[in-house]
Amino acid sequence: MCPADVIAEPHRRAEIAPGSPFHTAWVRLRESGRTAIVPPSRAADADYLAARGITDLLPHES
Repeated sequence: MCPADVIAEPHRRAEIAPGSPFHTAWVRLRESGRTAIVPPSRAADADYLAARGITDLLPHES
């Protein structure tokens, strides 16, 4: 799960930008297979997750 919703909070974009811990973790996971980024506002939305084929969420670790 993404640590920031940059649509709602554009000032937090640096938290997910290339070189950030989030981006580094995403690249590592992406290299091992299919990976999607879910904004925090959608993490509990079962219909949204199902529509995207997402069955597991990994919380972002700082």
